[in-house]
Amino acid sequence: MSESPSVADWWAIVGPIARPTPTGVITTPHDRTAVLADRYRLGPILLRPGGRLLREFLRGEPQNLVGVTAVESYPIIVEGKWNDVLTDVDAAPSVGRVAAYAREEAAARVLHRVSCLLSLAWYEPWQVRTSAKSSQHLPPQIPHSWAEPQSAEGVPTFRPAEDLSARRRELPGWAVSAWDTLEDDEALQTALTFWHQGLHLTAEFPSFALVAIAASVEAVAGCRVFRSLMDLPSDPCPICGHIPRATARFWATMQLVASSQELDELKHEWDVYTGRSTVAHGSQTHAFEIALGPVFLFRYQVPTAHAGPSFAIDETNPAQRFVLQALPRFTWLASRLLLRALGVAPDEQEPRE
Repeated sequence: MSESPSVADWWAIVGPIARPTPTGVITTPHDRTAVLADRYRLGPILLRPGGRLLREFLRGEPQNLVGVTAVESYPIIVEGKWNDVLTDVDAAPSVGRVAAYAREEAAARVLHRVSCLLSLAWYEPWQVRTSAKSSQHLPPQIPHSWAEPQSAEGVPTFRPAEDLSARRRELPGWAVSAWDTLEDDEALQTALTFWHQGLHLTAEFPSFALVAIAASVEAVAGCRVFRSLMDLPSDPCPICGHIPRATARFWATMQLVASSQELDELKHEWDVYTGRSTVAHGSQTHAFEIALGPVFLFRYQVPTAHAGPSFAIDETNPAQRFVLQALPRFTWLASRLLLRALGVAPDEQEPRE
C-alpha cells in the first residue's frame, strides 16, 4: 500500500549488507538491481526509495587482501516521528540528553524490525546502514558511491560495470499486518530476531548461524498462534529454566512446514538439532571456521548424452554439505515457519516483483 509523503522528525537508511566469502561462494546474496517501487507506510514509519545506486567495495580476504569485489544496492530511506515510535516504557523528560537517548533507542528498535521484515520478505541480509538522525540537522540522503580503490602501486584494481538497470520491487502486502502481529507477540519478535541474526552469521560463521536458526525455531514454538497446535509443555521450569521435551517440541514445530522428505533430511541425514547442540555446548564446529581460506573444491561431472560437463557439491566433504545444503535448507524452512506464524498464506510467501 503506497503512502503519500509526510513531514518527518527523523530519518534513517536500511539496506542489504554484503558479507565476505571465505570459501569463494556467496551464501547470502542480494538483488543488486532491485529498487523499492513506491512509498509504503509500515507501522509507525514510512519507507521510500533512496533514489541512488550505492556502490561499495569488499576486500577479497581471506583469499587475497589485495583484490576487491563491488557491492551494489539501492538502499531505502526510513522516516518517522519521534512520538509515533515512543511507548510508555520509553517515557522520559521532554528535553535533554536522556530524552534524546530514549527517542533514538525507540527508533532503533523500529529500524531493527524493519530490517528483519525486509530480510524475511526478500530473503536477503538487510540491516540498518544509518541510524535515526534528526531531520532538523541533516537531510535524508543516500551517500555517494565509493571511488574506485587503488592497489598498493596506485593502479586501479577494479573497473565498474555499466550502470545497472533498476527493477521495481514491491513491498509484500502481508508486511503491514505482520507488523501488528509482531507488536502483540513477544515470542514471535524474538524468533524473527534470531532468524535475522542467523542469516547475517551464515557467510562468516555458519556453525553459529545454525544455533541462531535453531533458536528461532524454538522461540517461534512459543508464539501465540502455535501453542494450540502442539500438545507439549512450553513453560520452562521456574527453578532451573529447563523446558521439558524441548527436542520433541522442536521437531513438532518443524513438522508444521517441512514435508516428510525434508523432515527426514533434517532429522536423520543432517541431524540439525544435534548439530546445533554440539556447537552451543562447545563440542565442535561444522564448517570452515577452523580453516579459513581454501576455496571449496567442487566435484567435476563428466558430460553425458543428456547434459554437458558441470560441477556439483562434493558429497564426501562434510563442510560443503553443511554450508551449501543443510544450513540453507534449514534456514529457508525456518523462514517459512515465521511467515506461517505471521499469518502469511502459502501463495503469498514467495518473493514477488
